[in-house]
Amino acid sequence: MPWPFQKANKVRRALRSICVGVHGLEPRRLLSQSTLADLWHGRAVFQEDTRAIGFKGEHFLSLTRDSLELKSTNLKNTYYIRHLPDGRLGTGIAHSDDGILFVDGGTTLGPGNMSNWDHRMASFSSVWKEESTWYMVYEGTGGSAGDIGLASSVDGVSWVKEANPILKHTEGKNWERINIGTPCLYHEGDTWYLFYHGFDGHDLNVGLATGRDLSHLTRANGGQPILSPSTLGWDDGTIGKRSILKENEHYYMVYEGSRDLNTAANKRFDTVSWNTGIARATSLVGPWEKLQSGPVLTGTPRGFGYDGPEWVRTPDGNLYIYFRDPVNLDSTRRATLVARPEVNLPLVFEAETDLRHNLGMREGDGWSTRTAPNRSGFLSYGPYTRDIPVGRQVAVFRLMIDKIAGKNSAVATVDVYDASSRKVLGSRIIRRKDFSVANRYLDFNLAFQAPGSGHQLEFRVYWHATAYIRQDKVQTLPS
Repeated sequence: MPWPFQKANKVRRALRSICVGVHGLEPRRLLSQSTLADLWHGRAVFQEDTRAIGFKGEHFLSLTRDSLELKSTNLKNTYYIRHLPDGRLGTGIAHSDDGILFVDGGTTLGPGNMSNWDHRMASFSSVWKEESTWYMVYEGTGGSAGDIGLASSVDGVSWVKEANPILKHTEGKNWERINIGTPCLYHEGDTWYLFYHGFDGHDLNVGLATGRDLSHLTRANGGQPILSPSTLGWDDGTIGKRSILKENEHYYMVYEGSRDLNTAANKRFDTVSWNTGIARATSLVGPWEKLQSGPVLTGTPRGFGYDGPEWVRTPDGNLYIYFRDPVNLDSTRRATLVARPEVNLPLVFEAETDLRHNLGMREGDGWSTRTAPNRSGFLSYGPYTRDIPVGRQVAVFRLMIDKIAGKNSAVATVDVYDASSRKVLGSRIIRRKDFSVANRYLDFNLAFQAPGSGHQLEFRVYWHATAYIRQDKVQTLPS
C-alpha cells in the first residue's frame, strides 16, 4: 500500500479545523505542566478527554521511541494492532501531527507464511529507533502459543524479520509456560531492555530480558517477574501491556491490569474488569513499586477497555496516556496529566525512592540500618521540595524498631531543615521507649512553620547508631 502521508496534508488540515469547531479548543497548553512525581504524591491526576483519537480500527498504539526523546514523542511513525481480512493479526502504521487526527498507512508488518513460526500473528509491536535503524519487537504466534520476534528497518515502514524468535516462552511449571508477548523495548547506554508479559494459564506477570544485542538476551531478576499481580485488588490477575517513560531519576511504567481469572465466573479475559495503573523505579531492572492509590483511569465494570496504555507527550508539552476506548473497543481515547490543586492531600515522600541517604540500605518497603558496622549519620535527608505551602504544618515520620527492651537511648533525631536559609524549622529526639511495639511502623509527628514558596525543605532522620531502625516514609499535612 502506498504511503499516503504527503497526499493527506490538505485533508488533515481541513479535518483539524472541523475537529476544533465541533469539540471546542484543541488540547490546552498547561502553563505549569504537572509531572509524574506530582501524580505520585497526589498533586496531579489523569483527566479523560472525551474526543475520539485517530480512526476506527486504530487501537493498542505504540509510538516510536528513541534515545534522544526528551520533551515530545515521535508521532510520525505510530504502530497499532491491525486486523487483517483473513482473521490474522499484523502491525499497522499511522501518522499524526497533533496526536488527535491520524492518517492510516496500512499494514507495515504482517504475519509470516504457513512455514513460519509467526504465521498467525505479528502484532502488539514496540519500536525503538537507534541512530538510523528502527527496531521492532512483536508478539508472534503460529508454530507456538506466543513468542517474541524482531524486525529491523531503515525507514520505519519496510521491515526485515529475523528468521526465529529472539525470546521464547519457558515451558514447564513456570510463570511464562503458556506464552510471552506484548513486548516493550527500551535502550539506554549500551544495553537493550525488553519488557514482556508471561502467562501461566491464569495470571500475567511482567518479565525483563536484557543484553547488548537484541539477538542475544538474558532474562533479568533470575528469570523471575519484575512486576506481578496484586494479591487482591484491581490488578490481581493481569499485569499486561505497558509503556516506559523516564522523568528525572525515576522510570515510570504505565501498565494494563485486570481482575483474576481464577473464579467460576471469570474464565476469560473479556469477562473481567480492566484498568490502567502506574509503577516506578530508579532502575529499569527494578525494584518496581506500584502507585498505592490504585488505578489512574475510571476502569470498566467488566470486559475490555481502559487497557493497552501508551505514554504520549504531544508537541504542546502535555503528557497523556492513550488507551483503548471501553465502548468502541477498536478505537482509542486518551487522558492528560493535570494539576489537582483543589485537593488538600498530604505530600508523601517514600524513604527508599524519594529521599537521599548517607547510610543504610533498602529493605522491603523502607530504608533501614543496623548498629554494626555502621556509624551514626543521616538515614535519610531531602527531597529539597518547594511544594510545602506557607503556614503551620506537621511532618509525620513513619519509623520501626526491632527491640523496645533495653536502655532508653536516643535512637534517632528527626527534623525539618530549610536548605535555602540553612535553618532547622523543627526537631525531635526519638528514644527507644517512644516505640510502644517492636517490628511495626509507628508515626512520629513534628510540627513546624513552613516559610512558603521558594524554600527548599528537607525532612531528615539522623541515626545515633544505638538500634536497628527502618523508615517507611515521611508525609506532611496542614497542622
